[in-house]
Amino acid sequence: MMNKFRISDVIKIVFWRLHWLKTRREITGSDSTMEDPRSADVAICAIAVGTDHLKMAHLMLKSLRLIGHFSGPVFIFTDEPDFFSESKNVKTIRIPSRLSIMGIKQFKTWITKCIPFKYVLYVDVDIVIGRDIKPWLDTAKDAADEHPLVLFWDHAATEKYYHSGVFLINRNVYKKISLKWRCQIWLKGYSRDQKTLKRSVRSGTDVQLMPKEDMNFLGQTNAGLDSVATFNHITGRARRLLDLEKLDKFLEHLDAAHLYTDKVLVKGQSFRFGVLHPQPS
Repeated sequence: MMNKFRISDVIKIVFWRLHWLKTRREITGSDSTMEDPRSADVAICAIAVGTDHLKMAHLMLKSLRLIGHFSGPVFIFTDEPDFFSESKNVKTIRIPSRLSIMGIKQFKTWITKCIPFKYVLYVDVDIVIGRDIKPWLDTAKDAADEHPLVLFWDHAATEKYYHSGVFLINRNVYKKISLKWRCQIWLKGYSRDQKTLKRSVRSGTDVQLMPKEDMNFLGQTNAGLDSVATFNHITGRARRLLDLEKLDKFLEHLDAAHLYTDKVLVKGQSFRFGVLHPQPS
């Protein structure tokens, strides 16, 4: 799959958008949308295209529900909506298949067009939630009322970029930035959406940075193997280290126990993933 945005991507997305405007039938999932009683004005958004990302989306959803204790709606842009047909309170937005990587990433800029919630938290599917998410949401929502994007620095990058894998928006404030970001993706030929995002915002006015302690990069110079954050990015190195199948089964055990945990098995060593706490009521 190519990284850079292509002319064929433009054609597919234009037809997708025209079909979307005409029918509004591309959202599928449970008949009703159940709000989280603790964060009723928030929805979660993700993008999952391809087998590997579908598997990671499965883990992200489990950690969001069982450790993040978010029960509200999740909207997923995907070319395989049937994969999520049994997922509770998950709605899928079908997107074209065989897009370039940047063609897929540009759906981050369509959030306000497709998701009818005041606040939307976008989360990459290779993010695992490690703490109750509500305290972070409460702080971030206040910031999103003033700034189009509430996010983190990408501390794992060699250059200074914003981390485009986790951000909260207020739909009414985000619209202008989303158009600028989309134009950068469509017109500039970049191979990474971090670069397009950096060129789309004015730091200090368009962006509110959240404390780096809330974002952990698992696998970066051993970071994350003995600590946990609200958001834990499973980098390529961490994917090689973590036994994702065991992590999946572990999260299933959490479902029965309704508890946070103290460890997750990792190949050859233990991995601290949280602390024992009863599930919030």
